[in-house]
Amino acid sequence: MSTFDDINQRFQEALRGIGVRDSERAVTKILISVQNQSAALTPIARTSNLVNSYYRKVEPSGSGYRGLLWNEATYARKVHESSGRLKGTPRPDINGQPQGNYWDPMGEPKFFEKGIEATIPLLPQILREEYSE
Repeated sequence: MSTFDDINQRFQEALRGIGVRDSERAVTKILISVQNQSAALTPIARTSNLVNSYYRKVEPSGSGYRGLLWNEATYARKVHESSGRLKGTPRPDINGQPQGNYWDPMGEPKFFEKGIEATIPLLPQILREEYSE
């Protein structure tokens, strides 16, 4: 798997290759795609805190816009970087209440990086839809 910097560089190259005009709506649609792709792979525990802690921001940057996407859960990085070796094994009960299994239902390590990777091939379609409106 590529490092995050490698993925980000490929993402930027894909955008340049398409000849993107920076627009706030286009950047927002791209961030939503990355967020959706990442959320589908984010491990979900009883509270769903991790999957519900994504935030995005679009702000002016030079001649266009810049998008930021992050997860505010304090443990997000640790979960993202973990091996996932406990996937499917039961979590310890808390006060006699089952907590489900680790990494259920579709969780994967590197879920954020994989969400970016999954969005790269979708960029032409997202931008075509944006600029044809």
